[in-house]
Amino acid sequence: MADFERRLVQIDPESDAAVLSVVQHVVLALNVVNEDPASPTYDTDGREDLCGYIDDALTSAGVDVPALAARHGRQPWEITDQWRDW
Repeated sequence: MADFERRLVQIDPESDAAVLSVVQHVVLALNVVNEDPASPTYDTDGREDLCGYIDDALTSAGVDVPALAARHGRQPWEITDQWRDW
């Protein structure tokens, strides 16, 4: 998550491509953790917490999450869905 936060402060929050690239990177990393048999899988509350954390971090970085999602035909809570396995 620290890498995600570092990446967020280095991008233009107005660039959909940059923002979505950072989201993709963190979601794919979380997929790897979730698939590790030594790690517990994410339960419903955990998934909601992770998505909430991503949304909050994006918002704190100046990203208008509802507008970003709308430009891509999604609801704000769906921005991780295309990469998320958990």
